[in-house]
Amino acid sequence: MSAWDRVHFQLEEVAGAGNLVFAYMHTVAKGKNTGKTRAFPGVEVFRFRDGQVVEFRPFYFDTARAKAVAGD
Repeated sequence: MSAWDRVHFQLEEVAGAGNLVFAYMHTVAKGKNTGKTRAFPGVEVFRFRDGQVVEFRPFYFDTARAKAVAGD
């Protein structure tokens, strides 16, 4: 997250199925290089084994927008 000056996550909903947990969130981020602030939705998927997170995958709906804000 070094491209971001500030990031805020607002958790909207959490659901689980088997060893997976899905977290739907609203993210507000400010790019270090651009100073721009944008909001975008996302989902993060966590896979658990023996009570530990063994896999984490973020999915963002508008990666082009996030890259533009970050200045990449």
